[in-house]
Amino acid sequence: MQLLTRIEVDDLAQAAAFYRDGLGLHAGAWRPGARAVMLHAGGGQPAQIVLLELPQRAMRRSIPARVDWLVPELEPAIERALEAGADLEDWPQECGAGRQAVLLDPFGNALRFLQWPGLPETLCDRADTGTLATAVAPGAGLLAAPQARQAGSPRKARSPAG
Repeated sequence: MQLLTRIEVDDLAQAAAFYRDGLGLHAGAWRPGARAVMLHAGGGQPAQIVLLELPQRAMRRSIPARVDWLVPELEPAIERALEAGADLEDWPQECGAGRQAVLLDPFGNALRFLQWPGLPETLCDRADTGTLATAVAPGAGLLAAPQARQAGSPRKARSPAG
């Protein structure tokens, strides 16, 4: 059995660029005009994501995806995603034995970043985690060195006070 996560978008080229540049995923074979592209984390990770382009009408009936991402450091991962066009939905906060933040991709899908030492090894040891996470190999994706941050405040970031 293989894990495959489908994320529905209304602009495949924009989505592929966001997930490649903002989250460090690698695209499989893709050609202009295609309605879907397969992405992977690299580093031999088995988890795969399919970006599927749907017309606006179908997107209105679509259920947004939420994908959890394990990151070694929360703030650099957040900054990289914001630079690529994400919006900060929930400010970083304590979560069990770690920290989390929730962002939205340009299509409204939730991305929860988790900085949680010991995950995924401890994921099945705790009944209160409420999460299934996509682990990314060291040196790949969100674990890669963040790009230099441009001057200015993060896109639509909300302070902890609201």
